[in-house]
Amino acid sequence: MTFLTTVRANSRISVGALLVVGVLVGATVSSSVDAAPSTKVTWKVSSLTAGEAMKLSAVVSTNSPGVKTWSKRGTCTLTPTRKPTKVTMGATGSCKLTLTIAKSKNYPARTLSKMIMMATPKTTVTPSTTVAPATTVAPATTIAAACITTGVCAVGDVGPGGGKVFYYSATAFTSTGSTCNTNCHYLEAAPSDQSSGIVWVTTDAVCWGSSSNDGNCQESSIYSPNDTPNQVDSRTAASAIGKGMLNTNQTHTLVTETGQVPASSYAAGIAWAYSNNSKTDWFLPSKDELNELCKYARNTGQATGGGIECALGDSPSSRGFASSNYWSSSEMIDNFDSAWYQNFSVWQSDGSKANAMYVRPVRAF
Repeated sequence: MTFLTTVRANSRISVGALLVVGVLVGATVSSSVDAAPSTKVTWKVSSLTAGEAMKLSAVVSTNSPGVKTWSKRGTCTLTPTRKPTKVTMGATGSCKLTLTIAKSKNYPARTLSKMIMMATPKTTVTPSTTVAPATTVAPATTIAAACITTGVCAVGDVGPGGGKVFYYSATAFTSTGSTCNTNCHYLEAAPSDQSSGIVWVTTDAVCWGSSSNDGNCQESSIYSPNDTPNQVDSRTAASAIGKGMLNTNQTHTLVTETGQVPASSYAAGIAWAYSNNSKTDWFLPSKDELNELCKYARNTGQATGGGIECALGDSPSSRGFASSNYWSSSEMIDNFDSAWYQNFSVWQSDGSKANAMYVRPVRAF
């Protein structure tokens, strides 16, 4: 009897222990599941009037910090073209907005769409007012309209991006990927340098050698030999006014989007990621664009044009630039391992892509 009593007691203890462990394990699993966040999205707008513009951040909200990509169908427009921040309703029809949120930490990726309908404008009723006695009004003071609001600028003015305008062309030039696209007339420089020492590109094997895009980028080209008409012609054109944005986007596509290299680790990536005064279409200047920036920085008084190399003038420090080497986005034609740079005190030359130099982003408008 004593032996059986002991066995039964021990059995009850074991069963009780198992039940306690089961409860604890269940609680742990439940806690783990509950801890996994979900990507929540709330659409705040379902209609806009014709021509009405709204920030995308006011259209939708989400708890996920993941990278957000927008696309649209219909008569609305997204601006700027790259990394849009605003939607503008068209004159007719409806607009379908699609938001893709990348995975971030424990927040899963999501893609959602919303149909934005055309709304009827509200009628504004003017309230009745009491007419006050006539008063003598002093003459208005005439203030010159700022370049940033009129779009009519001179070299040295503050541009729409908050930087200094350093180049003007009466004839429109093309900057593919910029907001102005085929109707660009100005170049402005960021208010300050964004790096005082960064390589032109990293060593990742995603650039083009003689035939395939598996070459070390510091020893290969960002342009493919399959480009039309060919790689050499692409590299030659890449030095001209208007080519800085194209070069920058080409580099970012290969190195960051394909190679998964952080934009902060190379010159064109820093310029690509820069934003100021709500403008995001900044880029690393081409060889000729950088030459014009040097002329402005040193106040040389020289005529524009890639055939006139920046020389003489004042110290670049008088206009906020370093007496040092600045990277352009243009590669050398005959040396895959070199790119053009400008020394703002002495010369324009080529250097190894592995060298560390200054970066000053610019934009076209």
